[in-house]
Amino acid sequence: MKRMRLQRCLAALLSACLLLPGCTSEQRAEPPRQTLADASERIRLGEALFATLQQRAGGIHAPDPVLGGYVAGIGETLARLGEQPWLPWEFVVLNRSAPSLWALPGGKVALSRGLLARLEDEAELAALFALAIDHALHPADVGTGGTPADTPASLAAIGAVREGAAWDQITLRTATTGTAVSPVGSVETSAADQSTLARLARAGYDPQALPRLLQRLADVNTEADWSAGPFAAQPPSTARAEAAARAAQKLGTGERGEVRFRARTARLTRDRTAYAIYERGIAAFDAGHNAEALAAAREALALQPREALFHELHAVAAAQLGRPADAFTGLNRAIALNPGFHRPYLLRGLQHLARGNLEPAGDDLQTANRLLASEEATLGLAEVARGLGDTAGAGQRYAAVASGNSVAAAFARERAAQLAGATRADRTRSEPPR
Repeated sequence: MKRMRLQRCLAALLSACLLLPGCTSEQRAEPPRQTLADASERIRLGEALFATLQQRAGGIHAPDPVLGGYVAGIGETLARLGEQPWLPWEFVVLNRSAPSLWALPGGKVALSRGLLARLEDEAELAALFALAIDHALHPADVGTGGTPADTPASLAAIGAVREGAAWDQITLRTATTGTAVSPVGSVETSAADQSTLARLARAGYDPQALPRLLQRLADVNTEADWSAGPFAAQPPSTARAEAAARAAQKLGTGERGEVRFRARTARLTRDRTAYAIYERGIAAFDAGHNAEALAAAREALALQPREALFHELHAVAAAQLGRPADAFTGLNRAIALNPGFHRPYLLRGLQHLARGNLEPAGDDLQTANRLLASEEATLGLAEVARGLGDTAGAGQRYAAVASGNSVAAAFARERAAQLAGATRADRTRSEPPR
């Protein structure tokens, strides 16, 4: 009976979990000692947030590493033109369909695969990064009425705290927050846009790339996530684009880099159909149509077999259809293709645990927790410890999960009570008769 209850809890956790939704190595100039000391806390915070963001937003886009290197190179070029080129700048593409852009303290910048796919040329990518760089350097000066980007309030959407994260905060499905856009009339060019235009001109890019970018992105505000970046306080709009266009006219023209950009992003362009099919499969899985989700995963894999997310969807749909061998095969492939992403380890660990494979379950759940701490992985580790007879270790992990209102927390409280009762009974039996 107890085993059946555990299986039901694991099934509930799996169902919740399965709602799937480079920088260069050039030597930088040494910064002034006092400036570095002032920036050290921001760098530390940015690195911690960046690690969490990458895990919560789908991981690094891995099928095309050449694309990642190209994007990082553009970002590094723009960052070297700033007042703090010595920061540990990083620019990455995250494996997420919603248009998103993040600029974190200490020089950490990320854009989503979905946003990159909407750009027309290299100059627009440079404009995007120039805005992000300005925001990372001067978070309190970007836009009006916003919260500085290095405060917990504005960074809550990407998880300022790693420990004890609820699953609904780390799935791709809930990562898009949307951005409320207020109607605006004619506006003056902001300090951030002026800085971006100047940086584009210094780098040799066409300054008109910024107004083109702002106009195009004005159409995606409702589906985009601008929660922690240069568009948080002032989303793209036609008025903002017009103001930037007027200012750009004073700076002349420059390179657009269309041919180079299209060559570097050709694989991503070809894969757009596969990702659209994948999103359709996620919607089917979310609705409980597992066979339809499995078919969509297979269709997407036929177009791009190197995408770990597609193998993951194939695996979880197969698991729900009672095909554990297919589930393990899919998760093994997902891990092999993107070994730095936490979720396949978590799912494979839960699959092992449901089948009583305690040691491999523990290995996978430990890895998942190292990459992104979660109550599901911690609860799974508690079950592993309990199964291996480590009562103290199990109790500590149950206690770590027990607070809260989630399915995992409720199960942890029940398990902790059972463990305490068993311990008292053992003590009673071991006491000598009076």
